[in-house]
Amino acid sequence: MYNNPYYLKLDKNTTSFRDFLTKKQELSGDDDVPVNYINKKVLNHTDEGKTIFEIRYQKLDKYLRFFEENNDVVIVNLNYLQDRKNCTHFLNSINKKYGFNMTRIWNTIPIHTKTKEINKQNRVYDTKIGDTIRSIIDQSQNEDIENRIKHLTFEMK
Repeated sequence: MYNNPYYLKLDKNTTSFRDFLTKKQELSGDDDVPVNYINKKVLNHTDEGKTIFEIRYQKLDKYLRFFEENNDVVIVNLNYLQDRKNCTHFLNSINKKYGFNMTRIWNTIPIHTKTKEINKQNRVYDTKIGDTIRSIIDQSQNEDIENRIKHLTFEMK
């Protein structure tokens, strides 16, 4: 989100990655940010006034709560699916659980949908993380949630 803030903006005094990690976020005032057509509020307006870690964990908590509180739900790691063997395993598992008959795996997408780069599945950023930034991240992150994400392949219920 530091490189692509979408609906958030850093205040005018925030320029560093350190500030991005530690300061409270503001909603963008740009005209092209997505707005809820019912209440006319910027999507994710509840993220305002929170640090990027607070935003991350609030969102993850909502996803995980939805997963736990509902039936016939699948939660999956995109990086896991991007491997052909893993994708086959995922399809076989979902076919077995839900009685589907999906077998075709489409070839990889030749052009990134946002950057138009050839043969790039995901964007890669060159943000430098030195000792100070690493310390901020280590102090701010929730190890339990990060470990769950790190080890997530897919879960179905």
